Amino acid sequence: MIRKVITVLFAASWISTPALAGDIQWNTEAQTYRWTSSECQRPVPPQTTGRTNRVPSDQVAAYEASVKQYITCIAQEVQADFEAEQQIIFEAVSRDVNAESLHVTQQVTNFNAQINR
Repeated sequence: MIRKVITVLFAASWISTPALAGDIQWNTEAQTYRWTSSECQRPVPPQTTGRTNRVPSDQVAAYEASVKQYITCIAQEVQADFEAEQQIIFEAVSRDVNAESLHVTQQVTNFNAQINR
């Protein structure tokens, strides 16, 4: 029972974990993480033409579409990173908690054996 409670608590505590497929950078001065995409390419705005500083409407529409695709791509990458990192952390925490539990249980068994001689 306690193992299930610990597992649930650890899983719940890692809801806002860093990403996996994207790039994580640790800023030591600001003490913050920064995530950047490793799969999505940021769209480049179209260039203005001539002295009027205008952009043809078809280029504006294409740029708007590429921005939407970029945002969708980032959202999907973040979700995939989040799910993968949660699984990795859950497995590591479960493994380490189980190992520590076995270690402490063995110590208790050894202690009981010594005092009951």
